[in-house]
This record gives sequence, structure tokens and C-alpha cells, in this order.
Amino acid sequence: MKIFIKKHQQSILYYSLSFLLPSFIMFLVLFSKNIYWGSSTTILASDGFHQYVIFDALFRNILHGTDSLFYSFKAGLGFNIFALTSYYLGSFLTPFTYFFNVKNMADAFYLFTLIKFGLIGLSAFYSLGQIYTKISKSLVLMLSTSYALMSFTSSQLELNNWLDVFILLPLIMLGLQRLVEKRGIFLYFLTLTCLFIQNYYFGFMTAIFLTLWFFTQVSWDIRNRMKRLSDFVLVSIFATLTSAFMLLPTFLDLKSHGEVLTEQISLFSSDIWYFDFFAKSLLGSYDTTKYGSIPTIYIGLLPLIFAITFFFVKSIKWQVKVAYFLLLAIIIASFIFQPLDLFWQGMHSPNMFLHRYSWAFSLVIVIMAAETLTRIKDIKLKNFYPAFTFLGVGLLATFLFKDYYNYLTQVNFILTTIFLVSYFIILFTFFNQLVSYKVIISFTLIFTSFEIALNTFYQIEGIQTDWNFPSREVYEDNVKEIDNYVKKTKKDNLEFFRTEKQIPQTYNDGMKFNYNSISQFSSVKNNLSAQLLNSLGYYSQGNHSTISYPNNTILMDSLFSIKYNINNQNPHKFGFHLKQKNNKLQLYKNFYSLPLALMSNHIYKDVKFDSYPLDNQQKFVNELTDLNLTLFKEIPIISSVGMQVLDNRVTINGSKGNKAQVYYTVKCPANSQLYISLPNLTVNNKDENVFITTNKHTSSYIIDESYYLFNLGNYKKTQTLIFKLSFPKNKTVSYDLPHIYALDLTAYQKSIKQLKSQTVKTTTKKNKIFTTYVAKKRTSLIYTLPYDKGWFAKQNGKAIKISKAQNGLMKIDVSKGSGKIIMTFVPQGLYQGILLTCLGIFLFVFYQLYYKKFNLK
Repeated sequence: MKIFIKKHQQSILYYSLSFLLPSFIMFLVLFSKNIYWGSSTTILASDGFHQYVIFDALFRNILHGTDSLFYSFKAGLGFNIFALTSYYLGSFLTPFTYFFNVKNMADAFYLFTLIKFGLIGLSAFYSLGQIYTKISKSLVLMLSTSYALMSFTSSQLELNNWLDVFILLPLIMLGLQRLVEKRGIFLYFLTLTCLFIQNYYFGFMTAIFLTLWFFTQVSWDIRNRMKRLSDFVLVSIFATLTSAFMLLPTFLDLKSHGEVLTEQISLFSSDIWYFDFFAKSLLGSYDTTKYGSIPTIYIGLLPLIFAITFFFVKSIKWQVKVAYFLLLAIIIASFIFQPLDLFWQGMHSPNMFLHRYSWAFSLVIVIMAAETLTRIKDIKLKNFYPAFTFLGVGLLATFLFKDYYNYLTQVNFILTTIFLVSYFIILFTFFNQLVSYKVIISFTLIFTSFEIALNTFYQIEGIQTDWNFPSREVYEDNVKEIDNYVKKTKKDNLEFFRTEKQIPQTYNDGMKFNYNSISQFSSVKNNLSAQLLNSLGYYSQGNHSTISYPNNTILMDSLFSIKYNINNQNPHKFGFHLKQKNNKLQLYKNFYSLPLALMSNHIYKDVKFDSYPLDNQQKFVNELTDLNLTLFKEIPIISSVGMQVLDNRVTINGSKGNKAQVYYTVKCPANSQLYISLPNLTVNNKDENVFITTNKHTSSYIIDESYYLFNLGNYKKTQTLIFKLSFPKNKTVSYDLPHIYALDLTAYQKSIKQLKSQTVKTTTKKNKIFTTYVAKKRTSLIYTLPYDKGWFAKQNGKAIKISKAQNGLMKIDVSKGSGKIIMTFVPQGLYQGILLTCLGIFLFVFYQLYYKKFNLK
């Protein structure tokens, strides 16, 4: 071992530095923002807080055996985990979540992020070093660090599993280089397969890029390299087939659940302007990762200088220069023209974090820089003049029109100018041999590392301004208290039930705290069931990435098995009684909750829903019960104080304390649960809740991402009710004329009693549902679960058909008598995908043997 270390001492040093340098830079930058292991501030900005860390917690529970790898009931009524894994959880480090829990998962997320930046640097250093053997290891280290900390990765570090893509990309490029040069096909096959398995979305973009890249590489030796086209196509197909066990189920899940392509397409992308290239090449340039952003392409000024100089190196053939120019032109054209932009992204408009393929530009820049550095002995200082002139003129033009780029400051221009001048001095010193080679190379590495560290600092500062890094206190959100409630409810119940938080921290709280829920926030979702839930009052609009539980009726609570509410206040819901009270939160139990499987009074037939959720709820329940009851009725408002009405639009102007408020008086009927609807509510600040005061009790309700239907409490006797609506930190509030609805509790109880009288018991275990029932006549079991072709059912040991109810739920028709139904979920296409995977491996092994035999000849 000592002999080996001594022999490879220099290589070990550089490989260690390639990992440690980007990790250490990121560590220092995060530390400057008070983010470190155990710190009071977490790294969980934007989707890191609402999605990625929660999905890590979910996967941790899977590893501990409390959930299935195939299916979970923890969000959106239920969802396909397998499809979610291939987008959110495909990471080499995900299995290590086993050693953490929900409370310290934020630290795991932080640690994994640092490790991934190190692995990106290590992967890039190895790959570039293998391809470009003539470049000094210090300069390769400079390029690998620039690649690891390019703005695309550092400005979106909270999207933790995207980073794994950039670990694999350099290895894929190395594998493709070996394939093109006829030096082997295994590395390309292995790394491309891993990428397709880990992240189908970036896999698609990478496939487009690799196709363009292959033909770019052919330009170096058209006659011989075009012969490698068959190798490239076949090995790429084998990699696709080998990853089919993940790709096919994911594709079928997206196809089956109503995922639609973008229909409204413009010729030009929005927010694109003339000097975007220069604006985003400035040191520290950060606009936003929300809507309205332009492509993130910064990878360091020195690599950019070398990349531009690539076109002025005489030893590089003109055909090669044209090929690289066309490649860059295609990528830039994709930034400009929306059809091309969408094509890279599967013809689907991203939900923020736009131009998700812009890393391709940065990758090409760093490789062109490496090509130039390989020929540094053939280059003179004058070859760099065009690059400095181009960047200088671009910098000046951007400065003159800086008002268009409101995110650029004087600091960006000053720092960029300083570093451009410094790099010119370094090149001047190098070519005139004013300082020894080792000194200038070492200084260049240190200086470029400082530059990339500065840029990383500004990217992280941009994230902080854009999204904010939440505190640990906010993340933990009474974890211990909620965990105790969840454990208690599971201990007290054998049958299936759902729990919800009245005021959620995120829409994925069910996954975070390990309870079955309705709310969900995910790009991998069941659009059809989300549309149905939206029709029934659970807000889910737009692309249906969000399903919101709050602000619905107790009728839906009962129908969708909501047995518990975790609140910081009395929910004032009929049938909900206080079960347990601790320091900050209270547990309320719903005594009218129904099982997962609802038995209708006859063979269930779909009813037509309209745009009014309360009408739809009544239709749905009446079809289930066959009672034809009037559940909701509107009651008039007697009087109001503190508002103005113009053209059927109510406006409330805050007078004191920056708070808009209004008083209403109604006559409340006996035995009713009251709700107020504020159609098309518009406020200045959606982050603030609405406060409703009735009978000296004040309750708060969210107004962001939810319907504007607010609970006014339940009442046994007829009475005149005066209630107040308050909107803190909102000077002006407006909405259409309000409506007051009363849920007839007598009719409600009669409907629930009818459904409870049916003998149906449902339990779940991982990806299985067990239902026992006694049917008095031929009828239907409606499962309040999203319809998914991955489910199959057996009744008393024989296969039975699962059909769609209301275009979103599942229905099984059963005959009179008792029976037992076992439903099992296996992702649609998984078995076929496994067969294709075996075929892909077999074909590759066969082709590999043929490849070696042919090469020997």
C-alpha cells in the first residue's frame, strides 16, 4: 500500500483536490450564510423545503419498511412512488437516508449536497484528464472546479437530485469519446444507463445533446468517425432498453394520468433580449429561478476566454470550428425560439426553473476550453485578442443597456472587468515567460478558484433573496408533537384512515410526518384524480402539481376518510371532538369518517359535475346513498359593515393597523354547519391568513392555493350570527359578492349513516389493500383512491375488474353476499420493463463480445 501511495502520490493529491476544492468552496459559501451541520438556518430553499427533503424522508421510511417502493397513501389520496423515484429520488446517495430521520434530514440534505459537488468535481477531473492528457493537472483541476460550481448547479443546489446528473455527464462524455475513438463501449453504456434510471427527465435532454455532440465529434475525422455511428446508435438503444424497468413504468404513468403537452406556443421565448449572453456571463450574475429567468450559462471567465479562442487556433480544422459553432448556435437558438426550448424539455413548460438544458452550453464551453489548452504550445498571445475584444465590447454594450437587466449591479461589472484584465495579464506573463511555468499555473488555479468562489457566493445570495433559506425551527415544525399524534392514531386504528393538518406547513406534510393524506405538491402526480378533487372542493388547478386540503366541507372530510385533524385551534367542525391536547397542537377526531371503500346503494353510475364544488358534493353523495337529499342551501346576508360594492364587486379598505376587515350578519338555521364563499378573492399579501371571528372565537384560514370557502362553525339552534373577517397586512381586499351556505346536519348525518350501515372494512399494507364486505344486493365499492392501471384485484381468489369512477377514482362492482377483495399495486409496465432490461443487457453483452472480436481482427 505504501509503495502504491508513493508511486501515485501526485495523482492521489489531485484527485483529492478535485473532490475537496468544490466541496470546500461550497462549504465556505454556505457557512457565510449561517448554513452548516446543525445550524439554525437550513439549506432547504424553495423546492428543497417543500419537496426534495420530504421525499428523502419518505424514502427513508420505505427503507425502514413502513412504506412500499411501489405505492404510498401519504399524499394525493395515493400515488405511484416508482414514478416519483425516477424524477426526485434517483441519486447514488438516496439509500443513505436510512441513517437519518425526519428531524435531522435537513442535515443529511446539506451533507449530501456538499458530497455531490465534490463528486461532480472528481468526475469532471477524471474524465477531462483521461480525454486531454496533454493538459497540466492543475489546469484540468481548474476546469473541473469551474464545471462543478458553474452557475447552473450552484444557483439550483436546492434541487438536490439534479446534481447527480452532473456527476454522470463527464463520464458519459468520456465514454462517448472512447466509443468514437474505438477504445471501448462499456463506460458509455454503463453511465448512460445509470442516467436514464436516475432521472428520465434529464436523460431525455442528455439524449438530445449527445446526438448533437456525436456529430460534432465526427467533424474531427469525418471519414473514420462516421463509421462509429452504428456503435453510437446501438449502444444508446441498449442503454435505453436496459433502463426500461424504470423508463417504461414512468412513461406509462405520465401517459395514463392525463399529462398534457404545452399547447400555446409562441415563436420567441419570453424575456429574451440582445445581450443576454453577456449579462449571464458576468461574474455573480443571478436574475431568478422563478418565472421570467433567462438561461444560466456562467462557467468561469477563463474557460470562456479559452473557448472563444478555440475558433482562432490554426491547428484546429475549419470543419471542426464550423461544427462547434453550429452546436453552440443550436443551443442559443433554443434559448430564443420557444418551440426548440420546449423540445429540449419534452414539449412541456417547466414550473419555474426555466431553460433546464442550459447546462449544455456550459459543458460545451468547458470542453472547448480544454481543446484550446491542449494546443497551448501552438498558440500565441495574439490569438486571444479576439476573445478579449468580443467580451470587452459585449461588457460595454451590456453596461450601456444595464437598465434592461435590473438584477445587474455595478459590482458585477467591476468584478468582471477586474478579472478580465487580470486574466490578460496572466496570459501576457505566461507567453512572455516572465514567471516560471509552475508558478503561473499554480497562480492561475488559485485565481480561478477565487473567481468561481465569488460567483458561487453571489448565486447562493441570489437564492437567499429569491427564496430564502428557512430556519431549522420552521423545518422541524413541532416534529416530536406531530410524531406522537401520528403514532397514537395508528395504534388506535386497525382500519385505513387519513389525517390532515388544518394549516399545513407544506402540501407534502403527510409524507414528511408519515400519515395518509390528501394534500400533495409534486410534478409527478395523477392529473385525472386531481381534477376530480378540484371539482369536489380540494383546490388543484393549472398543471395540478398541487392538491390543497384546507377550506373544504366536513362532508368531504367524511367521504375521504379524514378521521383526524391536527390543529393549533378548535376547527369548529361538527363531529370533530378533541382527542388530545399538547403544548402547541391539538388532535381532533372525526366520528363521521368513512372507510377507504364506500359501498353505494346500487351499481354506481357517474354523475355529471359542473364548476360548483358544493353542487358536485351533493350529487356525488346522493348517487352513493340513493337518498336525493338537499345538503347545502344558500342563506341571505342580512347586513354588512366596512365594505363598498361596485358592479357586484366588494372592496374593503384597511383603515387602522394596515388591516382590512368587514362585518356580516346572517340568520343561521338550526342544525347547520355554516360556510362563507368569497369568489375571486384578491389580496395584496397571500402569505397572510384570513381571520374569522364568530361568537368571540377567532380562527385562521389560509388563502393561498386554496378555495375561498371558509368555515363559520356549526350551530344547533336558529340564531342571528354576527361575524368578522380580518385580513392582516392587507390594505385592500376585494371579492365578488359573498355567499353563505348552510350544510344541513340532519341530512348530512342521514347520508353518513346510510354509508356507515354498509358492512365494509378496509385495511392496507404497503402496496396492498384488503377489503371485506357484506352486500345486501348487487352494488359497487368506490375506493377513494386515484384510478391507476397498476392496480389489479382478486375477489375470493379470482381476478375482478377495476373500473374508473368519476374519471378519477376506482370502482369494483360486487354481487350480493359477503366477500374479500385483495388489491395489489405494481407499476404498469414494470414486468414488461424488466423483460426489456434483460433483453438490453443480453444484446449489449452479445454486441460487446462481437465488438472485441471485431477489434482484434
